[in-house]
Amino acid sequence: MQAMPGRFVTMTSSKTKSTNEKAMTTTNSNTIETKVNATTDNASLAERQEDLTTPQGWQYRPDADIIRENDQFTILMDVPGVQSGDIDLQIDRGVLTVHAKVSSRHRTLNGRRWFVHEYGVGDYFRSFELDNTIDPQGIQAECTDGVLRITLPKHETARPRRIEVRDRASN
Repeated sequence: MQAMPGRFVTMTSSKTKSTNEKAMTTTNSNTIETKVNATTDNASLAERQEDLTTPQGWQYRPDADIIRENDQFTILMDVPGVQSGDIDLQIDRGVLTVHAKVSSRHRTLNGRRWFVHEYGVGDYFRSFELDNTIDPQGIQAECTDGVLRITLPKHETARPRRIEVRDRASN
């Protein structure tokens, strides 16, 4: 397995974005890591989290690992507090969108007051532009222990294969 795919472009989803996030260009795997590092090094924490406040509450941009194998890509995303049924995964015009709703972590206090309350409540949102080697009909996803695993198989024609070379039959 190799880390970093050939042509994934992560897209942002907020109204407030850094200059690096606004520029959305398809890159090869050698430059995408540089762009991601530059964005995280130069952006403020609020920009990295996309500084999203919506009428419904906070919206977070989950971190993702993308693994390239011979016949597929795998995206791993941390989505703590999310149940499988609360994840909406859609693909439209080559863009894979992940939206996950988090149920309230607030528990009834039965007359007690919070001393420290650090857990935020909000949704997760992330999009990925896919290149044409991905078979959208074969995409699968599962969520276990707060980790969303999305498997993106390549089209059969895009997979590496060995071509047999035969001797030419003599007449």
